[in-house]
Amino acid sequence: MSKKVSSLLEKKDAANEDLTAIRKEAEGTNTTVSGSAETVLIALRLHNLHNLAQHSVKNLFAECPREYTRQT
Repeated sequence: MSKKVSSLLEKKDAANEDLTAIRKEAEGTNTTVSGSAETVLIALRLHNLHNLAQHSVKNLFAECPREYTRQT
């Protein structure tokens, strides 16, 4: 095998190693982003549930006659 072919094969191997490293890094980034997105969605669901509960309680007391509500 000539030196030129050998050199090209070494460059190809190095490029493949770089590509593999980049893919692994991208997979790690995707996992991090996916985990962060899941956390945001959970927080949003909790926020929406909290708002729903607040409005439900307000509406419940709004419909109660005044003599049945507790006054402090």
